[in-house]
Order: sequence, then structure tokens, then C-alpha cells
Amino acid sequence: MNALTLTLKKQPPTDLDCSTLRPDLLGTMTLEAIRALPLACGKAKHTVADLFEVEGQPGAQMVLRNASPRFIRVGFGMTGGSLRVEGDTGDLAGAHMSGGTLALEGNAGHRVGAAMTGGRIDVRGNVGDRLGGFLNTDPQGMSGGVITVGGNAGDRVGERMRRGICVIHGGTGLYCGASMVAGSIVVLGEVGDGVGCNMRRGSILLAKAPGRILPTFNPSGHLKIGFLSLLFRHLAEAGIVAGLADRFGTRCLRYAGDLGRGGKGEIVVLEPKGA
Repeated sequence: MNALTLTLKKQPPTDLDCSTLRPDLLGTMTLEAIRALPLACGKAKHTVADLFEVEGQPGAQMVLRNASPRFIRVGFGMTGGSLRVEGDTGDLAGAHMSGGTLALEGNAGHRVGAAMTGGRIDVRGNVGDRLGGFLNTDPQGMSGGVITVGGNAGDRVGERMRRGICVIHGGTGLYCGASMVAGSIVVLGEVGDGVGCNMRRGSILLAKAPGRILPTFNPSGHLKIGFLSLLFRHLAEAGIVAGLADRFGTRCLRYAGDLGRGGKGEIVVLEPKGA
């Protein structure tokens, strides 16, 4: 059975709200009904058929092809199913997700996975600012689920994050983990200044030492933390990130903070095996 596939025929004239193009909404509809669905795209009135070729069988799996940075709110509020997006996307991809999987095969804009409560988002390329952060309509950052980014992320990754896991294979911008309440962030590349600013709890694991640690973080010294091996195994078995156990041991340099917010959070700088 072929997945429901929507292939963009022409570039939308302005930002296109794709929040209704979700497998959990379209999976029980007929192709005729899907083609007739209205889409929000500026002041003009469009239907799905105006902008997309619609093929395949509606169900739990769906594909968006020839995606554009003008696609906003892709997978917004998704509760289940699988959505694969071929190409770049704009802002708010996967925001408010509570279930399902969203695979973005290009780059994505700002606030990917903002305020999500469950599900999984995998981004092959780079993302903008406030990955897994909060929305103006929801002051809470992501509180569940998993986000992986194959490239780099912008500023304020995981801002106000309460639960869940973010893994960035590249680097991040400023204030990674700002105001974290709980959860885990793993950064395998370089991290910008201000990491962990105002965090209350949670863990930020870094494969490379930051250029500067805020003075409100207290160094705990070089420690051997057995839990790291369990964490690496969990991340590998869950398909979140593989190979950490091959690269890193259980020794690390740990900082407790932010002391201005109680000091119950931590920044953990992983040490390569044999170092």
C-alpha cells in the first residue's frame, strides 16, 4: 500500500499553513475530500489540489514532497502517524506534537518542536532558534518526546524545557538550555556562550567543552558517573543516537548550576575514551 503523498506543484505565493496536512487528520478521508480541503496562504483562497498532486492511499503514513521554506506549522499538533517531509520547511514544524513521528529531510526554521508533549522529530539538516522551546501562547517548553538534529541548531535550544530529549549532532548558538526545568540536551558539536543560563534542573551533555562556563556554575571536578553508560545504551537502543559508548567513557567534567536558580541542574562535559 502506497502512503498518501502530496507533491508540491508550484511555490506558494507566501507562507503556507500546513497544520492540516497531517496523517492523523487525513488518514480517514477520501482522496476527493483531501483535494478539496482549503489551505491558508495569505489572502488568496487555495485548495490542496491547487498546490499539490495528491496520490497514494490515506492512512497512518504520509509524505510531503518538494517542500518549501514557506511551509509553516508542518506537523503542528500531530497526535499520531508518520509524516515524512522531503525538502526544507519553515517555522513551527512539529510544535505542540503529542504523538507520531515527523521526519524532516532538509533544513527547518525556528521553534521546531516548541511546546511538544510527545512523539518524535528527526531533522536531517539544520534548524533555527528555540528548538524544543516555548510558544507565546504556551509559556512551557517541550515536556516530552524526542528531537534529533543532524546539523546545527540556533540560539536557545530547549528553553524552558520540562522533559524529553534533544540531541544535536552539530553545534548550537547562544543560551543552550536556558531556563530548563528538566529533561536532557546532548550536543555533539560546539556550543555557544551562556549554556545553562537560569536552568533549575535537567542535564546538558556536551561532547566538547564550551569556551566559557557562566560563573553561576560550580565545578564538581572530574568524576566517574556509571549512569552515563546506561544513558548511552538507552539512546542507542531507542534509535536516538548511536556510538556514544564507543566514543566516550563514564568519566566527565561536571558543573552544578545555575546557582542563582537553586543549583540542581548540571552541565556534563564528556571525556573521550583514552583521554
